[in-house]
Amino acid sequence: ISASTNLVLTAILVLTMAVFGILGILRGSFEGATVTNPAMIFHPYGVILFALSGASVIPRVRKALGGQRSDFKSVVIWGTILPACLYILFALGVVAASPYGVTVDAITGTIPFLGNRAAILGNLAGFLATLTSFIGIGLTLKELLAIDAKIPVPVAWLAVSILPGVAALFAVKNDVGV
Repeated sequence: ISASTNLVLTAILVLTMAVFGILGILRGSFEGATVTNPAMIFHPYGVILFALSGASVIPRVRKALGGQRSDFKSVVIWGTILPACLYILFALGVVAASPYGVTVDAITGTIPFLGNRAAILGNLAGFLATLTSFIGIGLTLKELLAIDAKIPVPVAWLAVSILPGVAALFAVKNDVGV
């Protein structure tokens, strides 16, 4: 997949998450938003970790920018701040639009306030978040296997492309649990 394809998918992801977050905040309510079980405070840890997983593409960013250090620093700073703000907006929208509590998938609980169309939008955001992260991390891992482990590029590509699918089919049933 080319960088331009990933850029388009990322732009759609950003728009989808922003719209969903804004809809949730505008149509929802924070009245019922309380932490009723303190043991669950770390429940979103895996989701937050996934949201910050873009750090693995920093070497690719540095390579793309060449030797321009000031540009690199600025890109890393803004590339961290902007996604964090977007995830906060999305999370606030989910919390506000989940009158009966946030569900494991985060989206089905928003249906009472946002309806089925918004649920489709939320699921699209989740799919695109996973896909765009997979592309960036996959390309980095493929290069790591090919350069550092001296694995032939086609074999590295197959390992990065097929093994996650196999794991999903046979082992992993809950992304949040991971």
